[in-house]
Amino acid sequence: LLSFLFTIWAIMLKLFLIFFFSFSLTFSKPGDDCSRLLNNFNDLSISRLGSVKWARSSFDYGPVVHYVPKISNSTRSIEEIEYLKLGSYNTLNLVEHRGKWKVISGEDLKQVKKGSTKPIHFLKEMGDILNELDLDIISLQEVESIEVLRYFNDEFLGSKYEPLLIKGQDQRGIQIAFLVKRDLPFKIEYHSFREFQGIYKGNKKTIFSRDLPVIILKDPENENKIYSAFAGTHFKSMRDSKGDKFSTNKRAAQSTAAIKIKNLIKSRYGINTPFFIMGDFNNDLRKAKEFDGIRENFSDVFDITSELIGSEGGFGRTTHTYHPKGGKTSKKQIDGIIVDKESGVEIIEAGIYRYRDESGKIKPIPDTYNDRKKNPSDHFPIWAIFKFLNFL
Repeated sequence: LLSFLFTIWAIMLKLFLIFFFSFSLTFSKPGDDCSRLLNNFNDLSISRLGSVKWARSSFDYGPVVHYVPKISNSTRSIEEIEYLKLGSYNTLNLVEHRGKWKVISGEDLKQVKKGSTKPIHFLKEMGDILNELDLDIISLQEVESIEVLRYFNDEFLGSKYEPLLIKGQDQRGIQIAFLVKRDLPFKIEYHSFREFQGIYKGNKKTIFSRDLPVIILKDPENENKIYSAFAGTHFKSMRDSKGDKFSTNKRAAQSTAAIKIKNLIKSRYGINTPFFIMGDFNNDLRKAKEFDGIRENFSDVFDITSELIGSEGGFGRTTHTYHPKGGKTSKKQIDGIIVDKESGVEIIEAGIYRYRDESGKIKPIPDTYNDRKKNPSDHFPIWAIFKFLNFL
């Protein structure tokens, strides 16, 4: 009898938690602490309490959260937003390095070496860079948790942003996140596609190594008016997968899935809705064969801007350096901001931020691992300005 009563109690508790948190997430009020709500969701998502739909508008590939900004005197009006400044930055583990991991079977990992905390001067440098760039919407990669993101925003960015993060698939806890300026007036619909499936090695399976989360900007007064959509990405690394050298086929499958998600968003919200993907593609966007489909469907902002800042003086379009032991240093553009070709977005300016020394002089791109360790990340931040006024 006791066992039966305990089972009934556990079921009722589970139903209460599902109802309580799904209500909080789906119907957050203006000015609610989105970080706190998302943190609640992240705690629940670990235990996967049944098949929970977090909003009526879900694509059924993961949770969706609605964020309603708090309107104040500092909030910009839609009409005064002529341009939006976008950015992407792989932070090389924002605060805490996740240590070393090894594959034990398939895609299951085991930690073999504990991580360490990033030095405070690197966190300050990253904050200074993002404050200098003054971006409206940022896609970040390798963020450990919503708590870490909130700490970074409060301590180094002056709490200017709303931190958005839903946990993805990565077993090491390396997440994709967004920072959205709090003075923007848009309602945000934030979709996770972490359970989206694709074909890989002849089988249908969950395809993203982490996720391909999408934020959709909506008019604050009219739910049916959509301005643009932004996906964050961190495709599979170049490490070999079993039967897939350099994981080329995995990234090809992820590219196909990203194109399908773009088409899903556009079929729901309109063909002219600008759809951006911002992040770390983990191979050269310009040349890698697995990105043929990406190049057919999307334009790289670096190709369609009238001015590409940070490429001068022989720096080119390098956004990442890799220094294999005993091998040749690799310098590639593996980070990108790409936009669908249908919407006709006008890019005013784009750039790659170059790290500077203490005197403010731009450092050379690292040739050695020891040089690279002097920077806060192995990636360079990238950014673009697009003419938002065209879509009012």
